[in-house]
Parts: sequence; structure tokens; C-alpha cells
Amino acid sequence: MRGGAADRSGLIHVGDELKEVNGIPVDDKKPEEIIRILAQSQGAITFKVVPGVKEEAPTKEPKVFVKALFDYDPKDDKAIPCKEAGLAFKKGSILQIMSQDDATWWQAKIEGDANPRAGLIPSKQFQERRFALRRPVVTLPLQRTSSKRSYSPSSVPLCLSIC
Repeated sequence: MRGGAADRSGLIHVGDELKEVNGIPVDDKKPEEIIRILAQSQGAITFKVVPGVKEEAPTKEPKVFVKALFDYDPKDDKAIPCKEAGLAFKKGSILQIMSQDDATWWQAKIEGDANPRAGLIPSKQFQERRFALRRPVVTLPLQRTSSKRSYSPSSVPLCLSIC
């Protein structure tokens, strides 16, 4: 995470491979399993990391800023992969996008905030998809028909989806 402890230390970089946590090999483990090992650890934590291949000339990414058009609280988001890594913000907040590497979760900071750590926010595309899926459903009351007519389920609309 940009601005996090590992990033600020300058010791771990994108592309590095985690080989061991506290002497436990993690080559074949999923992130959830590694998180469990970390959660059970007490005191100092030791990582064995193999450096990744360094880029020849790191390119300086231009700063990207966006204005939030909605309130967001990661504690209320069931889709976020790690609630603790989320960044809460209010409608109108100016966010500096630190990384758009992931199609679903971007890393961002609130402009002017003293906290140097970036947090996860839903990407523009992911949030637009979620809003599109939240179409309200309206149920219509059934109209009574005379007792002489037979009821046909296909003749009465039960609900409408409103865009």
C-alpha cells in the first residue's frame, strides 16, 4: 500500500516476492493464509523477501485528483477485500489517486490530510457498476378480476424494474 509502513521503509517494492514469515515458508500459500499467520504472530515479525527485477528508469506518474460524488465508508462495504485498508470519505472530498493498477480498487489519499498512508477506494468503473445494479424494484398491486374470468399469471404484471 502506498504510504504504508512497508512503502515508507523503502525496503519492500512492487514485484518483490515474499518467501517466509517468521520462518514459515509461504511460497504456496494464499494471501488469506499469510494474513492468518501474521494475525497469530506476537512480537517482532520477520519477513524473508526476494527482490523483484527493478525497472530501468522509473517513470514519474502525473498526479491525478478526483472530486468524490458520494459518501463512502469501507466499514459498510461488503465487497472491499480489507476493511482496515479502506479510506472513508465524504461527498465533495478531493482525493489524490495514488494507484489505479487494480481495476476494482484504487489507492487514494484525501487531499490536505496529514495521514501519508493511502487507502483503498472503489474504482470509478466498479462504483458505476454497483450503482447500475441498484435499480429499484416496484411491485404493482394485483387487480381483481370478475369471478367468471380465469386468472392467467401472464396477464398481470407483478413487478417493474425502473431505470
